[in-house]
Amino acid sequence: MLYALASLAIGLGIVFSFTRAAWLSLLVVLPVTAALWAWWRRSLKPFAVLAGFATLIALLLTGIGAGERVTRHAGSIAERENASNLERLNRWMAAVEMTKDRPWFGVGYGAYPAAYPQYRRKAIVTELTYQYMGAHSEPLRLLSETGIVGLLASLWFLAAAAVLGLRLFLRAGDDRVRLLALALLAGLGTYAIHGIFNSYLGLDKISIPFWASLGVLAAMGRGSRGGIASGQSRAIAGV
Repeated sequence: MLYALASLAIGLGIVFSFTRAAWLSLLVVLPVTAALWAWWRRSLKPFAVLAGFATLIALLLTGIGAGERVTRHAGSIAERENASNLERLNRWMAAVEMTKDRPWFGVGYGAYPAAYPQYRRKAIVTELTYQYMGAHSEPLRLLSETGIVGLLASLWFLAAAAVLGLRLFLRAGDDRVRLLALALLAGLGTYAIHGIFNSYLGLDKISIPFWASLGVLAAMGRGSRGGIASGQSRAIAGV
């Protein structure tokens, strides 16, 4: 009961954050996670749990009168006059220009905000234009700050973590390890999708669970029976 109430509180927190990328990441990752869980358990119960959870949140939103506001905010993702959308495009275009200027190693790790005024499109001006902030996209941030070399290294690192997590889920002898590996993969997957549209890894409330999750995956890979995916776990632990 306590776990269910905590999950409900987290779900409502995500909805009321009004972060459209977070909603999208859940819509993509949770059905995949439920499918893997159902395949493992040979049962459709995970889909029933997910559907019940979504229905409960929808009923609560409707009951407190927030459903229309949430729907309206979700629909703003396609609004051309939305300042957030315009500034996000401006930041992305600036990242592309930085990459064209310095394709291999970028403008320097963490240097995007300082370089942004030089590369931004002067024709697009919003209320957020002169704020000191990042690229609003992890792939474009890595590409503009560390170049093609840095982006490829990061993708290899994430791929190693994904392969390790999947092998743990598919082959681990302990059901608790398998379930934890699936949960960690789901969490990392939501950030991977969220990170396409936002860049939050520099914040402690994101970076701590992100790196802690990778550390747990590496530890489970090293400690699992038979040394499952030991190469990937050593790679993650080394980084």
